[in-house]
Amino acid sequence: MSTPRPTDPACGCSQGLAVATPRAITNRPGLPALDARVGDHASLRQTLIARLTLCHAENNALAGLTTRAPGDFTLGLLDAWASAGDVLAFYQERIANESYLGTATERLSVQELARLIDYRLRPGVAASACLAFTLEDPPGTPRRVAPTADTLGSVQYNAAQMGVPQRTRLEAGLKVQSVPGPGQSAQVFETIEPIDASPAWNALKPRLTARQTVAAGGTELRLEGLATGLKKGDALLIPPAALGAAGGELTLCRIGALQLDDYHRSTRVSLGPRQNAGSPPASLAASVPAPGASALQFVGRATPCADFHAATQAQGIAPLDVLDNLRACRAPAPRVMALRSRAAIFGHNAPRYDALPSAQRFAEYAPSATSSASLSTLVYQIKAGGFSGRAASWVDGKLDAYPGEPAGSTQLYLDAVYPNVTAGSWITLVDGNKARSYAVVEAIEISKSDFTLSARITRLTLASAAGLGDFGIRSTAVYCESEAIPLARQPIDTPLEGDSIELDGLVDGLQVGQKIALCGEIDTERGVTACEIAEIAAAEHDLADATHLEAFTRLRLKGALARRYVRSTVSINANVALATHGESVANFGAAGETLGSGDATQAFQRFTLAQAPLTHVSAATGSGTRSTLQVRVQGLLWAEVPSLYGHGPDERVYVTRQSDDGKTSVIFGDGINGARLPTGSANVSASYRKGLGSAGRVAAHQLTQLLSRPLGLKAVTNPLAADGGGDPQGLEQARRNAPLAILTLGRIVSLQDYEDFAAAFAGIGQAAAVAQQGGVFITVAGADGVQPAEGSLLLGSLRDAILAAGDPLVPLAIKPYAKRLFRVGARVASTPDARRAEVLAAVEAALRAAFAFERRRFGQPVHAAEVVAVIQQVPGVEACALDTLHIVAAGPTALIEAETPGVVHAHLPAAAAAGGKAAELLLLDPAPIPLGAL
Repeated sequence: MSTPRPTDPACGCSQGLAVATPRAITNRPGLPALDARVGDHASLRQTLIARLTLCHAENNALAGLTTRAPGDFTLGLLDAWASAGDVLAFYQERIANESYLGTATERLSVQELARLIDYRLRPGVAASACLAFTLEDPPGTPRRVAPTADTLGSVQYNAAQMGVPQRTRLEAGLKVQSVPGPGQSAQVFETIEPIDASPAWNALKPRLTARQTVAAGGTELRLEGLATGLKKGDALLIPPAALGAAGGELTLCRIGALQLDDYHRSTRVSLGPRQNAGSPPASLAASVPAPGASALQFVGRATPCADFHAATQAQGIAPLDVLDNLRACRAPAPRVMALRSRAAIFGHNAPRYDALPSAQRFAEYAPSATSSASLSTLVYQIKAGGFSGRAASWVDGKLDAYPGEPAGSTQLYLDAVYPNVTAGSWITLVDGNKARSYAVVEAIEISKSDFTLSARITRLTLASAAGLGDFGIRSTAVYCESEAIPLARQPIDTPLEGDSIELDGLVDGLQVGQKIALCGEIDTERGVTACEIAEIAAAEHDLADATHLEAFTRLRLKGALARRYVRSTVSINANVALATHGESVANFGAAGETLGSGDATQAFQRFTLAQAPLTHVSAATGSGTRSTLQVRVQGLLWAEVPSLYGHGPDERVYVTRQSDDGKTSVIFGDGINGARLPTGSANVSASYRKGLGSAGRVAAHQLTQLLSRPLGLKAVTNPLAADGGGDPQGLEQARRNAPLAILTLGRIVSLQDYEDFAAAFAGIGQAAAVAQQGGVFITVAGADGVQPAEGSLLLGSLRDAILAAGDPLVPLAIKPYAKRLFRVGARVASTPDARRAEVLAAVEAALRAAFAFERRRFGQPVHAAEVVAVIQQVPGVEACALDTLHIVAAGPTALIEAETPGVVHAHLPAAAAAGGKAAELLLLDPAPIPLGAL
């Protein structure tokens, strides 16, 4: 607005002054505050004086006012009005700002503006955590208890003797307190679901070993223990059971090499060529009782645990008895026979008969004094060739025609004394490519003189003479001094991954829907331990290996494990219950709190809860929260509603309102909109929990103090950090989320509705939705940039709420965002009048504020010019040069070293693309920012 400068020709006063108010006001869109002041003190005073001069021509009464001295009464009065106008203009501008959601600065203003569109500021939400309990298992504790309906779920038993594993019922409401770290306060969590817990489920192990078999062509086997005493070249007899066969012959192998496996406490043996060595000894085939009729029906197949219980129930048999029978019938580990010595047949080194002098040939067979044959008869027989057969069978024959032994003899003479060859042991005869094993019935140490040889030897009596004709006296090697060594179980060294877990042995009682906490060393990051929570989708007892009854329990999970774990380090706790932040309020030792007395003469009677803040937990509602408050009047439960409007005079309802200090008030009806309270003494009570917000996001293994300790409960921990906790909604969040609620109107139709609904959900900080594979893929970030765990209460509630508000047939996937860190480095020159240390601190603070979670969006890149602009706007910065701008590499590897590319990017899922990779958010690395001198 432009006004001519007035002048007074008589006195020349007010020359140069112009009317300055009301000034023109223009506000472009998107400003954080409105400019709505019509003027300030100076402009208002100037305008009043200018108007005074203009009035001279119209009002002769002011013609005499020719002074402009500040001390004049009239000018003082104008100055006072200018001051009043300044104050009024200021408050007019504040009122204008508080009238718009985008510019209001008072919480009450934002709250009332939001209520105009039926949006209430979120009160905050409690964090949630899964607690893993450890139960006592003292010696002498009964192994089983009589079952009840609540300990077996859907499976019912009528007979008291049909027991189940010893369990403890952990009811909802168990209190666990955190161990606070530096600068923290202790937080109380309470379980929100009852579970059945068992000491047998404290630390389940995955299947670490399998029955070892040497496959056809296999060159290695594993023996139990480290002190086997074997050496290279020793012979081993391998039974058919070790080769995975129910029948067949023994296999003879020689040891090529040995390697001690300290980790598995076993010996690895490399095998040489194989030879069939006859039928296996009975000592290697341990007798195993056959499964009973009740257990036999489950052998050879995998049976779901529910079907297993139902089948045993129908027969009136205890499930644990059947499992015990199956465990007792499990075949022991096969054994191999180590043949520790190598012997020869007595006479194998005798000289040839036809090479002996005649005196030795005849003298050896001269009749003794007790012989009935005469010398003349002997000489006649020699001359007639009667001993030609004897010469032929001297020591060049077979073992079934051993000189001096009758046909079919089972006697065998070794070439020396072998004290470790005893009755009941086994020997193996090897002659070229022929081998055969025999059981030793008797082993006697004797002196023998024959074939011009004399020695102290061992005479063996074998159980059978079958096949001795295949072995020559001189060419046969005898492997003896047998010792049975158990085969070690084959280690399963593959990482644990996927959606299936085979447990070590039979574990009974695990149910569908039961949570488990799995912890172990990450396979790709040795030394780094991680945990995750999974849910059982199916459980079955696998007895498919009917030959050896290799029985174990297999768990099918609802989703694949997020990581690959080193199998031997994995421990599984199946005593897991969901808990949320907040402590139940007690009044004089009783559960709940007495609010006061009802008065039927009062409308909209109000009570204020004594404890604050009231706990709200994540739930599948439009707001994303559910209050833990329950109000009872004369013992009857009343219902909380968003508004009393529209409710009849007989409806027992109430509304709650929160003040800025976190106090919660309960308001009842007036008899027209909602029922009035009945008159009574202390007849209004409330039960609720107190505590919520980001303080509940405790770290992993911090919830370890049991405030409630039922009998048998030993310890507790939270394998994962608590997540999902959010503070009461701030102004910025309310400004952003309030319009989203009116956009969806409680119904999800378009793709943008999915994103808006998720973004406005309590506990969610950001959301992005894209269409993928005929469905919707949503990436979410928790409040304050927290990455919610997959399968957490927050994401589960969000999913249920979206399905309830939208089309339940549309495939929906929700994943937490991927945090991607970037690092910057710069050189900064400060102005001469500024303290350099303060300038550098301000630069770092400005960078962290500019690239904080609240200022960034999914997929938003970071440009070098953007970083330079932030630095240059810091007071005291004269110039700067950006040295580095790069992504921090994921995992334990070093930083990605590269020249400054000028921009770093973040992934954003593309519409109609497959893969399901979550959106990334670029955040500044929390490490100190390197700022050098320019």
